[in-house]
Formats: sequence, C-alpha cells, structure tokens
Amino acid sequence: MSEIVVNNISVTYQLDKKRTVNAIKNCSAIFKDGEFNVVIGPSGCGKTTLLKALLGLIPFEGDVTLDGVDIYDYSTGERNFAYVSQDIVLQPHVTVFDNIAYPLKIRGMDKKTIVEKVNEIAADLNISECLSRKPKQISLGQAQRVAIARALIKNANFYFFDEPFSNLDQANRDNGRALLIKTIQKYHASVIYVTHSINEATSIADKIFVMSDGAMVFSGTPEEVLSCEIPEVKSLIDANDK
Repeated sequence: MSEIVVNNISVTYQLDKKRTVNAIKNCSAIFKDGEFNVVIGPSGCGKTTLLKALLGLIPFEGDVTLDGVDIYDYSTGERNFAYVSQDIVLQPHVTVFDNIAYPLKIRGMDKKTIVEKVNEIAADLNISECLSRKPKQISLGQAQRVAIARALIKNANFYFFDEPFSNLDQANRDNGRALLIKTIQKYHASVIYVTHSINEATSIADKIFVMSDGAMVFSGTPEEVLSCEIPEVKSLIDANDK
C-alpha cells in the first residue's frame, strides 16, 4: 500500500534578484493507493510544479510523506516513482525493447524475466510489433506508449503522467488513453495524472484535484466536481463546454 500525503507545501521561483513567483501556495492533498488521481486546472496553475515537487526535482516548503515517511531528503530514485511527460523522451540509438527494459536492467534482473515482462507490457499497450525497431522507426503514438511501458514496467510506488497525450492527434490520444487505463487497472497501479481537460478528467478519474493559481481549491469524485459551485471549478467546466 502506498499513499502520498501533501501538507501545506509551497514552491517559490526566483525570477531575478528582485522578483519571485509563488508557483504553489499552501497546497494539501492525499493521493491514495490504487486510485487514478487526476490533477486538473488551467495552464500555469501549478500542476506540473506539484508533480516536480513530489518527484524531488525542485525544492519546496512544507511536508510530503510516502506511507507516513517524510521523503523531502529522498532522491528521485529512492522515492521509487515513475514519470511520463508530454514530451516523448526515448533513447534513440537502442531498440524499443531495450528502452522498455532499461529500468529492469539497471536493477540487475535476469534476462529471462526481463524478456517476459517486456513482452507482457508491450502486448498490453499494443506495441509488440515495435520491439525490434528504433524509436525513429515508429509513430508518435507508438513512441508515447513505449515511454508509458518503460514507466509501468518499473513497479513503482506511484506513476506520474503529465498530459502524456497532449501532443498527439485525437485518434492516438483516445487510443493511448484507453490502453493506459486498461493497463493501469490490470496492475492496480497508483496514479497521479495531470490534465487541463475536465472532460478527460471525469472520464478516467477515481478522484479529481482542482488547482487554481497555485492552490488546491477542491477535490472529490467526478460527480462531486461536476456539481461543485466553487467559481474556479465552474469556470473549468464552462470552458470545456464551449
């Protein structure tokens, strides 16, 4: 069981010697084990900054615990998190198989087990035919599913997805999202997924966390979010209806 508790964290960026920006302001949330948690909000509200803080990529004030243990001084590796961004980042000079297998190889897993696990996750995400190819030989949609496979094969405490399909066309976006949800459910994975679309959030989330101007303004089930009367939440819904 894994649970991330975020307690009043703040992130401040120094723009120059005189100017600072408060990217996150006293943000609190509980991301539970085995749930598809979706963080939603307009561009610039602090969604990606929150993920970077949880991943250990940027400093913050406040407390973040994993299963009750303060992880501020833990490295990204020690947190055992996996991350997929909207920018597809693969090793271009090795095969898709080797890209996916990388997290297992650095753990020293035996070759037979690696082959079994890579073949299984590739089948789950419909990229089995790509395994012997290099990244430049596959489509953009396939490449993003390779990045997702590489993350999911890690057996992480939590999986972070930062608008992973936003750079794809609608058909690839819908297909990739459907395969991701099916695979997440198969492995009972714990997920924090960032999007700006209320329609996407309500279609995939167990729980939705709404951010506005660096603060967490509401959290609840998709039904609770859609019926929420808080102005920041209603504006998100209205924006997607137009």
